[in-house]
Amino acid sequence: MLSGTPTVSGSFSFTVTAAGSGGTSTAVPFTLTINPAASAPVLTLAKATDTATVGVAYSLAAPTVVASPSTGLTFTATWYLNGASVAMPAGFTFNTGTGAIGGTPAATSVGTYAVRIKAANTAGTGPDTVLVLTVNPSPNAPIITSIPIVQGQVGVVLAAISSPPARPRRPPRRSRSLPRRPRHGSTSMPARARSPVRRTRPGR
Repeated sequence: MLSGTPTVSGSFSFTVTAAGSGGTSTAVPFTLTINPAASAPVLTLAKATDTATVGVAYSLAAPTVVASPSTGLTFTATWYLNGASVAMPAGFTFNTGTGAIGGTPAATSVGTYAVRIKAANTAGTGPDTVLVLTVNPSPNAPIITSIPIVQGQVGVVLAAISSPPARPRRPPRRSRSLPRRPRHGSTSMPARARSPVRRTRPGR
């Protein structure tokens, strides 16, 4: 009979013989496997922070697990935004059998989330591990640079805000150029010849 309380896990080999008045039996080999003490799963993520982009496929590998038993695990994830628990953002998926995160984020999922992931087995639920995931908008999404100041009045329908209409461009002005007066010596028009003035002295 073999009994006791194991203190070390592992696989152990030994032989058993029996002795009596008629002699000793042939040794029979035995192998005893002692499993580790049952323990709740402890997870380790591939990265503690990560980024995703709207419209682009995203994936995070399943975390590594240290647990006994290490089979039959159930994973859960809780999403937080600005310190408050929220539903899993649109476009994401979570595998409850492996703890992997995937999917394609939607435009409404922009923000920075804290994702707490944990797993449970027959020994209980282990501690959670945190992923900080930032979802960035699509680079092709429109960006509002300014918002006009609009005043309204109670009971009066507020007109839709729109950008002011573009002013029509004025046609370019035509410049009027006057013809230049010809200069002396120009080939276009001959200059007037001056008649010589001769001065005479009185008495001649």
